[in-house]
Amino acid sequence: MKITREELLRRSTRNMQGVENRIAEWGQRIISQVYDEGIFAQVTGGYRSHEQQAYLYGQGRPGYQFNGTKYGRRGKVVTNAKPGQSIHNYGFAIDFCLVTDNGQQAVWKVNEDWRRVASVAKGLGFTWGGNWNSFQDYPHLEWTHGMSWEELKTGKSPFDYPGFLLRRGSRGKRVKQVQVAVQIRTDGIFGPKTEEVIRHFQRKHCLQVDGIVGPETWVNFYR
Repeated sequence: MKITREELLRRSTRNMQGVENRIAEWGQRIISQVYDEGIFAQVTGGYRSHEQQAYLYGQGRPGYQFNGTKYGRRGKVVTNAKPGQSIHNYGFAIDFCLVTDNGQQAVWKVNEDWRRVASVAKGLGFTWGGNWNSFQDYPHLEWTHGMSWEELKTGKSPFDYPGFLLRRGSRGKRVKQVQVAVQIRTDGIFGPKTEEVIRHFQRKHCLQVDGIVGPETWVNFYR
């Protein structure tokens, strides 16, 4: 029997406890969208405490200790991030996997379906660990707008980052993502036409009509 969308969303929501609310919303959207394409995926992890990060970091490092507790053990190294050095520790990252069509087994093969899930996530502004050069982390998705863990450690949020606000004159990848979301020509330039469409979108969704794409406007693209 084929697993239902609702069950995959239920599992994913459970596994995203502790992540930032908007990250959780987008995680649900990813799972729901690919389900419509016949791809069965679920979120497997989200927020991690420092102790949980120490447990992961300890794999493959037998002598490793954190706060006086030994976490080191044999095995294959799965992360280079120590406690406090992972985006997961701040609630702006999630991990995913594919599952069989009955939902009873995880599928860890990075195939076309896996890459499609990553592509949908990147369309929402996530960075995919499979695109990293030094250490490919295929299950990993993070939404940081370029912020490092050092910046997140101070309590800053990517949603408060000045560069996140897109307005007339803005250029680049984020502008292209906006243009895709509102279905206009994607040239990566936030000009008068893009501003006009954003104002129309904001009126339609009862948002502040200022022609500027901030966190609330961005979130409503994907509701």
